[in-house]
Amino acid sequence: MTIELSGIGFIMNPKVNTSQCLYNLVTAKEDQRELFMVRKKKSDEYELKIQQALVVLGEVSEDSTTPRNIRRSAKDAMSALKSAEYTPAVRASNAVSMLDEILQDPNMPPYTRVKLWNVMSFIEAIKD
Repeated sequence: MTIELSGIGFIMNPKVNTSQCLYNLVTAKEDQRELFMVRKKKSDEYELKIQQALVVLGEVSEDSTTPRNIRRSAKDAMSALKSAEYTPAVRASNAVSMLDEILQDPNMPPYTRVKLWNVMSFIEAIKD
């Protein structure tokens, strides 16, 4: 027996209670809707964190008192965060990796180091 419900083909086992199967299917759809709303909310939060990180990285990349290699790495981290081909967590992970490398530079001014630590704290919280 096949039941069509909201465009989803669902094959029923004749040995299973029909009403229980329908209830399970409807309940699963509501849970999926709720899960989608939670994912959307998290996605919006992650994009907000990425935007905050981009603002600070933009300040670092425009600061003329910061060494050129650090500004270049900040721009690379910005482009990694802006990349649309990956999920927010992968983009954040790539940017953290780039920033971690330049944080070891002894020529970095202390105020720039603090800004980059702040950026890392924004984006390290992003998970899939």
